[in-house]
Amino acid sequence: MSAARDGCILVLDCEVPEFIARAAAQAPLRSGLCLLLDPSPADQVLDQLLSLVDVVVPDATEAETSTDIAVDGPDAAMPGWHGRYETRPA
Repeated sequence: MSAARDGCILVLDCEVPEFIARAAAQAPLRSGLCLLLDPSPADQVLDQLLSLVDVVVPDATEAETSTDIAVDGPDAAMPGWHGRYETRPA
């Protein structure tokens, strides 16, 4: 992380062990990197992990799993997502 240049983005998913995901999510806080979370698999996303990320990019299935709202378009899951999860303030 220390070698990352300004403007770099760290992409994280939940297909790694939980302790690795948590450590990776905390690294951008120390280095100023942007953290993008691909919440896959959706059933393994940790609520406390979401508070550390800048951007969440779920696909339709992940959004439905995370929000319990049928996703029939790009904006369909956003109200449910924001009602349930808070990401790191910009």
